[in-house]
Amino acid sequence: RAADSAVMTGTNFSSWYNQSEGAFVFGADTFSTAAEIPIFTVQDSPLNDSFHRASILFASQRLRYVASNGPTQADIQPVTTITAGAQFKGAFAYATNDFAACLNAGTVATDASGSVPTDIAQMVIGGGGYLTSLNGHIQTIQYFPRRVANTQLQAMTA
Repeated sequence: RAADSAVMTGTNFSSWYNQSEGAFVFGADTFSTAAEIPIFTVQDSPLNDSFHRASILFASQRLRYVASNGPTQADIQPVTTITAGAQFKGAFAYATNDFAACLNAGTVATDASGSVPTDIAQMVIGGGGYLTSLNGHIQTIQYFPRRVANTQLQAMTA
């Protein structure tokens, strides 16, 4: 069967998403060994140049958070690794010149420069953009409409 990929658009998405700052916290597992697989993507519609993406890089077995507003604005990979088949918790936060990502309460990786994508219009769960679909499970996705502190990212992924 085709891969599951849920898409949230219109006021179902825009009623809660904050374009200027926010944070996502999520729990998942994966069995894939693909080069890069998305957990979820919040993006313009259709995907052109603007997105926030949480994905797994299996070449390095790391969580990857990417923000793009045309050119890439932030590309962060926390040093903690992901094990295929094991559950993990990740988080990323965004605001202009203030991006951060954390995996399993490890060290928070940051990027202190870059603009926030401004024309985000939808959320794709388990997919997004040109990437393959997630081969695993998403247990939870939480959203905060403000940039939470890095210490909170660590605590929420413990």
